[in-house]
Amino acid sequence: FQLEDWLAMAKRLYRLNSAGRIVLDYDMKIAEPFRVPGNEAGPDMWRALEGLKTVPTLLVRGATSDVLAASVAERMAGVLEQGDLLTIPATGHAPTLDEPEAIAAIDRLLARIAAEPASG
Repeated sequence: FQLEDWLAMAKRLYRLNSAGRIVLDYDMKIAEPFRVPGNEAGPDMWRALEGLKTVPTLLVRGATSDVLAASVAERMAGVLEQGDLLTIPATGHAPTLDEPEAIAAIDRLLARIAAEPASG
């Protein structure tokens, strides 16, 4: 990474708040629905993924992610009939989606959806 890469990443991840302070630009409570007390089992996310089985879906994973294992991402893609898996090299968790590979894959997904006949 060069200095300009670090600056670009910082601009994507942070913002100035109303007091002029630099703060993370994401919902700090994003993981709360998945927290469970003690050793209780969390929600069955595989069942939730089944609900997307026929929905065109793009899974984007960073190759060096320590959160989403490659084997789990591959299993997820296998559940999705219209799912594609893209692994971004030299990227952790999570890709910023401005990587050229991600942009191209997102464009392909949107073109595929746009080409489908409307249902309803």
